[in-house]
Amino acid sequence: EQAKEQLLKKLTLAAKACSELYQHAQASQYYEQALTVAPNNPELLRTYAYYLYTIHEYEKSNTYYLRALDIQELLAKENPKAVRPDLVATLNNLGINYKALTEYQKATTYLLRALEIRELLAKENPKDFRYGLANTLNNLGNLYNAIKEYEKANTYYLRALDIRELLVKENPKAFRPDLATTLNNLGVNYGYLKEYEKANAYYLRALEIRELLAKENPKAFRPDLTATLNNLGINYNDLKEYEKANAYYLRALDIRELLVKEDPKAFRPDLATTLNNVGLNYNGLKEYEKAETYYLRALEIRELLANENPKVFRPGLASILYNLGLNYDDLKEYEKANTYYLRALDIRELLAKENPKVFRPGLATILNNLGINYNKLKEYKKAETYYLRALEIRELLANENPKVFRPGLANILNNLGANYNDLEEYEKANTYYLRTLDIIELLAKEHPKTFRPKLATTLNNLGNNYNALKEYEKAERYLQRASEVLESISK
Repeated sequence: EQAKEQLLKKLTLAAKACSELYQHAQASQYYEQALTVAPNNPELLRTYAYYLYTIHEYEKSNTYYLRALDIQELLAKENPKAVRPDLVATLNNLGINYKALTEYQKATTYLLRALEIRELLAKENPKDFRYGLANTLNNLGNLYNAIKEYEKANTYYLRALDIRELLVKENPKAFRPDLATTLNNLGVNYGYLKEYEKANAYYLRALEIRELLAKENPKAFRPDLTATLNNLGINYNDLKEYEKANAYYLRALDIRELLVKEDPKAFRPDLATTLNNVGLNYNGLKEYEKAETYYLRALEIRELLANENPKVFRPGLASILYNLGLNYDDLKEYEKANTYYLRALDIRELLAKENPKVFRPGLATILNNLGINYNKLKEYKKAETYYLRALEIRELLANENPKVFRPGLANILNNLGANYNDLEEYEKANTYYLRTLDIIELLAKEHPKTFRPKLATTLNNLGNNYNALKEYEKAERYLQRASEVLESISK
């Protein structure tokens, strides 16, 4: 028995040493040898599963977590008090893994089970178990962010933040990394809610902590530092402060290129993300050739990743294909743009079948863009086909969540109107323009600054169309209203 324990210790130490040297094949080999010695050791199963998670092997990781969970659930029947902390850690990590695999229903089940237990443990013994509770709250925030339930995500993030701020007061060295994580995540979430100033406040607090941590321990904390730098870049990009965004992106890029040299398997996904974001930024600056260079580098990496692990990396591949399409659009290379859009469409159709809630909005966007492109190429019937498919999805989305999806619905209705106008089907065009008008009038009341210019455009389109139909009184009425709206904007 003692010899067995010594062999087990030797193998696990060898596995950890190889993983620290980024020798992933050898590390996995040592872990698997250790498991032949102790196949039912839940701690070893969990350690190996977590290691596999860090190198993005989520499905393989889950097989070991599930084995650990089966054993822990049996042990918990005999001794719940001793086993619950380890059991809940496995539930929590299964939730994280299923989120990475975009299996959100499963992720929710495991994380809510973990939360229930951790809330009980933290009530019984706050000092020992608040830390774990904050972890699960933070992970639930990440999950709801991923399924675009941003308000719900915030409730979990803010609860995690309260706990982590208390923990940092008690022990700054131990808990600052976790505090920075939640601050960073709140920044991401407020960004999605378009509350960019709030997002910045959280990002800058996270950045301050992560810069200190990376100075103290570069190997451990440079990856986290690059995440916040990258996110600040995204936020300034959304604020259309492209020069400021670039400063953050390029700092993140410098570090991520170094990290990829050290450990390609772990850091290629992050490098592709920053290359994509730099591309987005140069596109915003109208430097389309520069944007293309970064996008193509990101595409090369994401194609490799999606070949290795389609389930995890196909969504990112679809995004970069879409961005290349947009960039070629801006370069007025519409045929080239369409080749990328059509590749992105193939992937997003598959993704939307697997997970409609998450991927239908992106599918509608690609369909709409293909419609716009075919319209520019004067292939109006092709444009109509894509627009009508996009309309079908956006009507469903706007019924489910009007606040978020009505602007997109108005956009596609307007595009259909313009397409029928180009086909000289003016009656048909007007039915779509009138539906656009109904929505834009509501939106202009809620957000005048954003939607009054669009209101003027829609009124103008209707006026021109009624003119073409020789309905001059109606035409005059809409054109007069368009003129009044434009006058009010210029005041």
